[in-house]
Amino acid sequence: MTATKRNQAIREAVADIISEGGCSLPDGYSAEVAREIDAEMAQWLSDCTRTQKGYWREREPEEFLKVVPKSTLVLLKHSGAKVGFMILRSRSVRVGPDGSKNIGCPKDLYFQLLFVGPDHRRRGLARAMFALASSAGDRLGFILRALPADRYPVALSLCKSMGLEVERKGNRYTSVQRMPRSPAG
Repeated sequence: MTATKRNQAIREAVADIISEGGCSLPDGYSAEVAREIDAEMAQWLSDCTRTQKGYWREREPEEFLKVVPKSTLVLLKHSGAKVGFMILRSRSVRVGPDGSKNIGCPKDLYFQLLFVGPDHRRRGLARAMFALASSAGDRLGFILRALPADRYPVALSLCKSMGLEVERKGNRYTSVQRMPRSPAG
């Protein structure tokens, strides 16, 4: 299966889980898979990264216009307004901590970015998005991975609390992952 087909399968699995009511969010919140991205959406995503100084590197709108069509973008909304997002992606090439490229597993589901607006934090929204990604990984038999999180103690704590195994090489986290669970049948 090609990366394009894997990412399409991820998008469909996430959309199905949401439509089946498998995404538990507090009252007034909803999640939806974005079907396309335009310049306005790319600018909003870029603006979100700018609120995370010290945690994320800032990303330009053009980067989102390039990455999102190859990924699954899940929008988190409150009373219809966008308040957060999650980007999931399957990749066949991994970049190591030293910049080397390794062939990745085609069954890797990368939890690439997660953002919850400052006014909506501490309500379980990140956990709900994480659970949604985890359910999609389970449904597809994919390994859920998050990118190295050395500088992001809150993200690392969330990953650990959600059952991801942490791999370290020296003083760096090289990945955090969770093997798929068999889908409940």
